[in-house]
Amino acid sequence: MSQRSHEQVLVLHSRPYSESSLIVQALTQDHGLMAFLVRGSRRSNSQNRRVDWQMSAKLDVEFGGRGELKTIYRSDLLRPASTLVGEAYAMACYLSELTLRLVQPGDPDKLLFTTLDSGFTHLNDRIKARLNLRLMEQSLLQNLGVAVSFEHDIFGTEIVADEFYQLCTTEGFEVVSAATEGAFCGAQLLAIAHQEGLDAVAMKAWRLINYRLLQPHLGEQPLRSKALLARA
Repeated sequence: MSQRSHEQVLVLHSRPYSESSLIVQALTQDHGLMAFLVRGSRRSNSQNRRVDWQMSAKLDVEFGGRGELKTIYRSDLLRPASTLVGEAYAMACYLSELTLRLVQPGDPDKLLFTTLDSGFTHLNDRIKARLNLRLMEQSLLQNLGVAVSFEHDIFGTEIVADEFYQLCTTEGFEVVSAATEGAFCGAQLLAIAHQEGLDAVAMKAWRLINYRLLQPHLGEQPLRSKALLARA
């Protein structure tokens, strides 16, 4: 008999399996990305209700099994899925797709789990949700080992508010002239570093920087959720 484990999970994606079950992909607190078989979840009288396994839900589970696909033996709903309509749905899809594309199975990261948990919690608060998208991207960059400093340039010199900087991918920022195409104002970088004074311009800069850093790790297939975000 395989050993059973307890874990908190955040649901990223679920799909039907056989007549009454689901296969669920989730980010776990202590084991990273995992796949689960949830038996009987599509039956109306099942303890593992299908509604509990929707994207963005948080559960405490008991699971086991020898292969990569673990079986859920017990589940308790800690937080139901958010109401996923319009922009909230697009943002949930984006958070889930990024996680599925960039996190390796069996690679636990508690900060990443906490950041995604917060992201799913505030999907219907537009200001907090947008901030959480950027924080999740930042956590993924740290997990990949390619995050850059927003406080120092590539030579270790402190970022100056009234200077302009160019992103040298994977290395950081380098001082350039204000006329340089795609240059970022130092004040924007410092706002990102301290998460203070994050106006619309700074948030846009943060989004562009994060995506440029993430792009080489996403492969050639475009993110489907980015199209949803553009339409939301």
